[in-house]
Amino acid sequence: MACSKTHHASLLLLVIALLQLVVVHLAHCSNEPSSNTSRQGGNIMHVRARCQQQEAAALLRLKQSFSFTIGPSFCSNSEASDDTTILLPSWRAGNDCCRWEDQRLSPALFNLTSLRYLNLEHNEFCGSHLPGPVPLSNEGSIHPNLKIVDLSKNSFSGLGIIPASMFTLPSLQYLDLSSNSLTGTIPPPRSNMSLLLQHLDLSSNSLSGPIPASIFTQPSLQHLDLSYNSLSRPIPPSIFTQPSLQYLDLSNNSLTGTIPAFRSTMSLSLQYLALSANSLSGPIPASIFTQPSLHELYLCKNQLSGSIEEFQKPSAMLTFIDLSSNHLSGTIPSSFSKLTAGGTLVLDSTKFTGQIPDYTTITDLDLSFNKLRGVVPFPSGANNVDYSNNKLSSLPSNFLSLFETVIDSINLANNELRGPLPYAAECHHQNVHLKTLDISSNHLGGSIPPYLLKGCNELKVLNLRGNRFGGTWPDDVDVSCQLILIDLHGNQIQGRLPGSLDNCKQLQDLDVGGNNFTGVFPSWLGNLSYLRLLVLRSNKFYGPVSISHHKMNHSTTRSYFSSLEIIDLAGNGFTGVLPLELFASFTSMVRSSNRTVGDGLENNNTWHAGDGGSTLTVPIAGIEYSGSPTQYQVAVDVAMKQQYMRVSKIFSDLVVIDMSNNRFSGSIPRTVGNLTSLLVLNMSHNALTGPIPGELGRLVQIESLDLSWNRLTGEIPRQLAALTALEWLNLSYNDLSGSIPSGSQFSTFTSSSFQGGNLGLYGCPLPVRCNLTQPSPGSKVLPPPSPQQLVPDGASADRRFELIVLWLLVGSGYGVGFALAVVLQVVLTRRRKKIIARQSV
Repeated sequence: MACSKTHHASLLLLVIALLQLVVVHLAHCSNEPSSNTSRQGGNIMHVRARCQQQEAAALLRLKQSFSFTIGPSFCSNSEASDDTTILLPSWRAGNDCCRWEDQRLSPALFNLTSLRYLNLEHNEFCGSHLPGPVPLSNEGSIHPNLKIVDLSKNSFSGLGIIPASMFTLPSLQYLDLSSNSLTGTIPPPRSNMSLLLQHLDLSSNSLSGPIPASIFTQPSLQHLDLSYNSLSRPIPPSIFTQPSLQYLDLSNNSLTGTIPAFRSTMSLSLQYLALSANSLSGPIPASIFTQPSLHELYLCKNQLSGSIEEFQKPSAMLTFIDLSSNHLSGTIPSSFSKLTAGGTLVLDSTKFTGQIPDYTTITDLDLSFNKLRGVVPFPSGANNVDYSNNKLSSLPSNFLSLFETVIDSINLANNELRGPLPYAAECHHQNVHLKTLDISSNHLGGSIPPYLLKGCNELKVLNLRGNRFGGTWPDDVDVSCQLILIDLHGNQIQGRLPGSLDNCKQLQDLDVGGNNFTGVFPSWLGNLSYLRLLVLRSNKFYGPVSISHHKMNHSTTRSYFSSLEIIDLAGNGFTGVLPLELFASFTSMVRSSNRTVGDGLENNNTWHAGDGGSTLTVPIAGIEYSGSPTQYQVAVDVAMKQQYMRVSKIFSDLVVIDMSNNRFSGSIPRTVGNLTSLLVLNMSHNALTGPIPGELGRLVQIESLDLSWNRLTGEIPRQLAALTALEWLNLSYNDLSGSIPSGSQFSTFTSSSFQGGNLGLYGCPLPVRCNLTQPSPGSKVLPPPSPQQLVPDGASADRRFELIVLWLLVGSGYGVGFALAVVLQVVLTRRRKKIIARQSV
């Protein structure tokens, strides 16, 4: 929302003045008896006093200076006076202001008999115009009883800076101005004033400059939140001298310098400290971990460096430490192993080396993206353990016990683990609760133990990608299967895909690409109604992709693969025609998408969707980490725009069909054009014939279309020129003919999109008849004549062949004769020059 900032006179001054006016107004309009009484029917009736004229005028001036909005925020033209843009319709001149109602603010303001509490939270005020500052004769004019002011989550973009008088309210204990558009600096409280202020929240604004040191000298301050601003300069050294301060959040600013040291003589009450996402540097004071009242410590995303010195036992209250994304070095202090039971330690994306200490009490442990080595240790009774992206080399001997001791998730991805997994037929204990096991991108080999598929009834995510597992996949998956994601991509597993996988009724993502699986297309996977990602690429599957009703539980094919959004069959031996009913069953690819056309994959291989796009994740019920339910992020390899890339963050609108590098024949089904959410379509390197269906022009969101290396004939459909989101097109190495459609998007493609085969194609960007000027309206562009067009239509087949050969011979004769004439001319010229030279001698 853009609000005019024509006045820097603070709107808060107006609000403060309003407080006094409203208090007087409420007192005057109260139901207490007035001096005017009358007797009627033997009863004394108190006559309610009417609103004073000066009070009504002051409140009307207030109404004129505000715009109240409901729904989408906006700042209306403050010069407008009609009540369609400004609410409070009962606030009119001539009406008794004692009967005025505030339909937007009631009951927070007008139902109070004395103003001690003002809550205007999330009303979307927009003070875009101020008729002039309301003068305050002296500080005593502000109501002395006001204790709580909450103006958060509004749109005070006409506010300008925070007035210093906000800190002169003598009874104020709670002030919340968060989530507005406040600018300027924070006014320092006067050193000679002893405020009662306990709670100050100025977060999520645009405040800049330093943090006033005098804030930390206020004796009653308990809660201070200045996060998500643009505050700079070093943190005042007095930050840790305020004994009553319990909650301090200075995160997401531009603070520099070092973390001030704690004074050992001070007895602090600090329980929550957040200094993350700044530019703090230098070492971390070891004394920070021993503060007696500290519960949570957030120092992540800074430039803190050096090693952490060993310290005494951490505070008995300390349960959460986050030092991630810094430049720390050395070994991890063994003192962290003494954290309070149930604690969380997050040290990812630092530079710690050495071995991992033996943590016995920590519940959530994240040491990912370091340089840690050695054997993998596991704390007993942990919920989540993340050791990914290190240099760990071996699994512990008690690996099987992890399924009993680790409750929720184990992540060992991207390490240097070697050898086979410990073998067991199945999980032997009933108290197994492990939900996520990720040991991808290591050097593990051998066969896949059956217990990963049978008996571990709580397991939902199994990621063995990028290892050296071989053998066959056990075909004894039972109905207890709870797996949601199975990723075996890039191993050496052979044999058939086990049909017992159809017992995994909750399965959403199945990736077995890059193995040696064989057999026919697993049509029985159509029974899995939640399956949204199926990758079979680079295996040894063969035969037609037929929709066999063998083992099908559904009566119609409309439910067959109805949730599928990504299907990749590339690099196999599939044959036959593409069944129409297969594409007709992809109902999830037909639904409308919220993405913005034109968004795509960037160089960092991260998917950027449009407004409202959500990533494909696997919800893992029961896992708690940092107060939020954990979701496992789904990743996949996608071939698009002439690249094969790893998409580590898939948005729900990444809809892909890849059937390239097979032996499919026949025509492209017209039903493909109904899949309007398709983003990538790749049918290259097959034996497809016939024309390109014009129905592909309905794929309004498609960004990558590859039909190259087939036997397609006919013209390129004009409908494809209307695909404005199309960024990459490859129709080369076919038998297409006719002119290339003109259009804004087609003009961006190079000749490589059409060259190779396609001898009958012409027009830009090909050099054949590429007219650089636009043809006049109504003109007809004629294609170049073919040899067949030079033969009379009535000629027999033999005669047509003879004439074609004759024309070719005549043409070659002309060419040879022309070449001989050129050579003869050169020879004669040289002889003539020699004769002339001799005669001159």
